[in-house]
Amino acid sequence: MQNPFDGSISQKFKRSGSQLVHAGVDVRPRSGGTLGNPVFAAFAGTVEKSVSMQVPGDTSSGRAPLRTGNGAVIRNPDGEAQLYDHVLPSVRKGDRVKEGELVGFSDATGIQTGPHLHFETWDRASRPQDPEAAFRKHGVTPGNGVPAAASGPFLPLRVDGSFAHRTATELQRALARADFYDGAIEADQRKHAVLGPKFIGGYQRFLVANNTAPDRNEKFFGVRSVKAEQTWLTRLGLYRGTIDGDRGRVTIEALQQALNNGRVRVA
Repeated sequence: MQNPFDGSISQKFKRSGSQLVHAGVDVRPRSGGTLGNPVFAAFAGTVEKSVSMQVPGDTSSGRAPLRTGNGAVIRNPDGEAQLYDHVLPSVRKGDRVKEGELVGFSDATGIQTGPHLHFETWDRASRPQDPEAAFRKHGVTPGNGVPAAASGPFLPLRVDGSFAHRTATELQRALARADFYDGAIEADQRKHAVLGPKFIGGYQRFLVANNTAPDRNEKFFGVRSVKAEQTWLTRLGLYRGTIDGDRGRVTIEALQQALNNGRVRVA
């Protein structure tokens, strides 16, 4: 088992008699209040569900009843599963992931009072179990330590449609070269890329400079920002899909090609 998130437990799994009060554990980031922190697969498995188009305040359920926001469910070979909630996933339904592989980045979607990962462990019948029992069984301290990241450079990127550490890092570097990002390049310290406000804001300013006009007031990379990204990539002749705000594989593959070709610059 791998720690899914660097931080500490802020709310535990809870039952009251036969009533399930809180179906998992909440892990708040080590730097309180921060978004865009990497989330990792606790166990290997296949992505059963992936939701990436919800926005803050949306109370609908995308993965399981009463679970809100973006996130993913990964089903293990033994039939058990884990749910990762309030996460912008970098994985899609059907993907096979290894233990410790990046699942996505914490975001502001769903019902939450502050940034955190909501993490659940399910039995084979998808009934929630206490995640801390799994942590104890495997000798893992919740929130303590995550996989080290490679430092790069990573160009040319593998064009695989996954917005994971390598692609995020090379986008940081390209935005920094174009004077749209002055934040940390986490890979230089062998840490995983963080999709924080500086990164997102810098990318949005870059898209505005390319006359695609996303909503710069978004504190997350939402549908309007994705449409702006798709518009820019369409103008480059790299994206041939629908401008629909869905940051799926085709969009990320086009972005990876733009990075490989050195085309992240103001036209």
